Amino acid sequence: MKVTCISLCLSALLWGSAAGAWTLNKSANSVTANEIVGDRAISITCYRHAPDRITISISDLSQTGRGFERETPLMAWVRLPDGRTMKWSFSGVPEGPAFAGVMPVSSQNLDFFGNAESLSVQDQASGQTIVQTGMKGTGAARIAMRERCGF
Repeated sequence: MKVTCISLCLSALLWGSAAGAWTLNKSANSVTANEIVGDRAISITCYRHAPDRITISISDLSQTGRGFERETPLMAWVRLPDGRTMKWSFSGVPEGPAFAGVMPVSSQNLDFFGNAESLSVQDQASGQTIVQTGMKGTGAARIAMRERCGF
Protein backbone atom coordinates (compact mmCIF):
# COMPACT_ATOMS: atom_id res chain seq x y z
CA MET A 1 0.00 0.00 0.00
CA LYS A 2 2.92 2.39 0.57
CA VAL A 3 3.61 2.19 -3.16
CA THR A 4 0.05 3.43 -3.75
CA CYS A 5 0.61 6.50 -1.57
CA ILE A 6 3.93 7.24 -3.21
CA SER A 7 2.50 6.84 -6.71
CA LEU A 8 -0.48 9.01 -5.80
CA CYS A 9 1.71 11.81 -4.47
CA LEU A 10 3.92 11.60 -7.57
CA SER A 11 0.83 11.65 -9.80
CA ALA A 12 -0.40 14.74 -8.02
CA LEU A 13 2.91 16.51 -8.56
CA LEU A 14 3.41 15.43 -12.17
CA TRP A 15 -0.08 15.76 -13.59
CA GLY A 16 -1.86 18.10 -11.24
CA SER A 17 -5.59 18.58 -11.53
CA ALA A 18 -8.11 21.32 -11.18
CA ALA A 19 -10.85 20.48 -8.69
CA GLY A 20 -13.53 18.42 -10.39
CA ALA A 21 -11.31 17.20 -13.26
CA TRP A 22 -10.08 13.65 -12.70
CA THR A 23 -6.91 12.57 -14.50
CA LEU A 24 -6.31 9.10 -15.83
CA ASN A 25 -3.15 6.98 -15.78
CA LYS A 26 -3.23 3.68 -17.70
CA SER A 27 -0.75 0.83 -17.85
CA ALA A 28 -1.09 -2.59 -19.44
CA ASN A 29 -2.52 -4.13 -16.25
CA SER A 30 -4.01 -1.26 -14.25
CA VAL A 31 -5.89 2.02 -14.37
CA THR A 32 -5.69 4.85 -11.85
CA ALA A 33 -8.05 7.82 -11.69
CA ASN A 34 -6.67 10.76 -9.66
CA GLU A 35 -8.24 13.95 -8.35
CA ILE A 36 -6.89 16.76 -6.19
CA VAL A 37 -9.23 18.80 -4.01
CA GLY A 38 -7.59 21.43 -1.81
CA ASP A 39 -5.03 19.67 0.36
CA ARG A 40 -6.44 16.21 -0.41
CA ALA A 41 -5.65 13.85 -3.27
CA ILE A 42 -7.81 10.84 -4.04
CA SER A 43 -6.80 7.91 -6.21
CA ILE A 44 -8.90 4.95 -7.34
CA THR A 45 -7.01 2.06 -8.94
CA CYS A 46 -8.02 -1.25 -10.49
CA TYR A 47 -5.67 -4.11 -11.36
CA ARG A 48 -6.22 -6.77 -14.03
CA HIS A 49 -5.17 -9.55 -11.59
CA ALA A 50 -7.82 -8.42 -9.04
CA PRO A 51 -11.02 -7.79 -11.01
CA ASP A 52 -13.28 -7.95 -7.96
CA ARG A 53 -11.83 -4.98 -6.05
CA ILE A 54 -10.36 -1.52 -6.35
CA THR A 55 -7.82 0.29 -4.20
CA ILE A 56 -8.66 3.76 -2.96
CA SER A 57 -6.10 6.14 -1.46
CA ILE A 58 -6.72 9.52 0.10
CA SER A 59 -3.63 11.62 0.81
CA ASP A 60 -3.12 14.77 2.86
CA LEU A 61 -0.93 16.86 0.54
CA SER A 62 -0.14 19.29 3.37
CA GLN A 63 1.76 16.32 4.90
CA THR A 64 0.31 16.94 8.37
CA GLY A 65 -1.57 13.63 8.30
CA ARG A 66 -4.35 15.12 10.40
CA GLY A 67 -7.17 12.64 10.69
CA PHE A 68 -5.06 9.78 9.34
CA GLU A 69 -3.71 8.44 12.63
CA ARG A 70 -5.74 5.23 13.02
CA GLU A 71 -7.57 2.62 11.00
CA THR A 72 -10.93 4.20 10.27
CA PRO A 73 -14.23 2.91 8.89
CA LEU A 74 -14.98 5.06 5.84
CA MET A 75 -17.99 5.43 3.57
CA ALA A 76 -17.79 6.58 -0.05
CA TRP A 77 -21.01 8.20 -1.31
CA VAL A 78 -21.38 8.34 -5.10
CA ARG A 79 -24.24 10.54 -6.32
CA LEU A 80 -25.74 10.53 -9.83
CA PRO A 81 -27.18 13.69 -11.45
CA ASP A 82 -30.74 12.34 -10.93
CA GLY A 83 -30.16 12.09 -7.16
CA ARG A 84 -29.67 8.32 -6.88
CA THR A 85 -26.84 7.52 -4.50
CA MET A 86 -24.68 4.44 -4.00
CA LYS A 87 -22.45 3.87 -1.01
CA TRP A 88 -19.31 1.80 -0.55
CA SER A 89 -17.92 1.13 2.89
CA PHE A 90 -14.27 0.32 3.43
CA SER A 91 -11.60 0.47 6.10
CA GLY A 92 -9.04 3.25 5.70
CA VAL A 93 -5.63 2.07 6.87
CA PRO A 94 -3.19 4.90 7.71
CA GLU A 95 0.02 5.11 5.69
CA GLY A 96 1.81 8.26 6.80
CA PRO A 97 -0.24 11.24 5.66
CA ALA A 98 -2.69 8.98 3.76
CA PHE A 99 -5.47 6.43 4.06
CA ALA A 100 -5.51 3.40 1.79
CA GLY A 101 -8.21 0.79 1.52
CA VAL A 102 -9.56 -1.95 -0.69
CA MET A 103 -13.20 -2.04 -1.74
CA PRO A 104 -15.11 -4.88 -3.37
CA VAL A 105 -16.42 -3.75 -6.72
CA SER A 106 -18.98 -4.73 -9.30
CA SER A 107 -19.82 -3.52 -12.77
CA GLN A 108 -22.83 -1.69 -11.27
CA ASN A 109 -20.62 0.17 -8.75
CA LEU A 110 -18.28 1.28 -11.50
CA ASP A 111 -21.14 2.34 -13.77
CA PHE A 112 -22.29 4.62 -10.95
CA PHE A 113 -18.71 5.91 -10.63
CA GLY A 114 -18.48 6.58 -14.38
CA ASN A 115 -21.78 8.48 -14.52
CA ALA A 116 -21.64 10.24 -11.17
CA GLU A 117 -21.97 13.91 -10.36
CA SER A 118 -20.18 13.86 -7.00
CA LEU A 119 -18.15 11.71 -4.60
CA SER A 120 -17.90 12.21 -0.87
CA VAL A 121 -15.82 10.08 1.53
CA GLN A 122 -16.78 10.29 5.19
CA ASP A 123 -15.43 8.96 8.48
CA GLN A 124 -18.28 6.67 9.59
CA ALA A 125 -17.56 7.15 13.29
CA SER A 126 -17.50 10.96 13.35
CA GLY A 127 -19.50 11.77 10.23
CA GLN A 128 -16.67 14.11 9.16
CA THR A 129 -16.16 14.50 5.41
CA ILE A 130 -12.59 13.52 4.47
CA VAL A 131 -12.87 14.58 0.82
CA GLN A 132 -15.66 15.73 -1.49
CA THR A 133 -15.31 16.25 -5.24
CA GLY A 134 -17.03 16.40 -8.59
CA MET A 135 -16.71 13.55 -11.05
CA LYS A 136 -15.73 15.15 -14.36
CA GLY A 137 -13.51 12.66 -16.21
CA THR A 138 -14.68 9.49 -14.46
CA GLY A 139 -16.57 8.27 -17.55
CA ALA A 140 -13.23 7.84 -19.33
CA ALA A 141 -11.86 6.08 -16.25
CA ARG A 142 -14.80 3.66 -16.29
CA ILE A 143 -14.16 2.77 -19.94
CA ALA A 144 -10.44 2.25 -19.26
CA MET A 145 -11.22 0.07 -16.21
CA ARG A 146 -13.48 -2.10 -18.34
CA GLU A 147 -10.74 -2.49 -20.97
CA ARG A 148 -7.71 -2.96 -18.71
CA CYS A 149 -9.14 -4.59 -15.58
CA GLY A 150 -11.94 -6.67 -17.06
CA PHE A 151 -15.03 -5.29 -15.33
